[in-house]
Amino acid sequence: MSVLTLGINTYPLVNIYEQATAGADGSLNHGATFGLLFIIWCATVLCCIGTTVTNSRIYWSLARDNAVPFSRFFAIVNERLSCPVPATLFVGRSQDHRPQTEDYLLMKRMKLSSQLGLVLYPWEARSPS
Repeated sequence: MSVLTLGINTYPLVNIYEQATAGADGSLNHGATFGLLFIIWCATVLCCIGTTVTNSRIYWSLARDNAVPFSRFFAIVNERLSCPVPATLFVGRSQDHRPQTEDYLLMKRMKLSSQLGLVLYPWEARSPS
């Protein structure tokens, strides 16, 4: 548990697995650590593929119903691949949600700080008597 409290590594799962698979004499078992991390990696890759496929099919169905911009382009399905290629490429390119998440967090902090400022502002002292 010291790995979690030190804050040195931003991905403590490696150190936790190393501690869990270490021998009684403190020797590290790199094969067991790799095996446990490989399981996590496989699950992550499969989840990413599933998310991309699901989101591209949803975007394709929205484009088919004219609910998104450029719907005629994104509603195209490749007959040979049986896949909505433009929608899949669009969703695959927009999978990086970090900028949207950072914007959301910034906006949320601004909203909360403005509400806190309104609550803490001494209205009684400023109001004319």
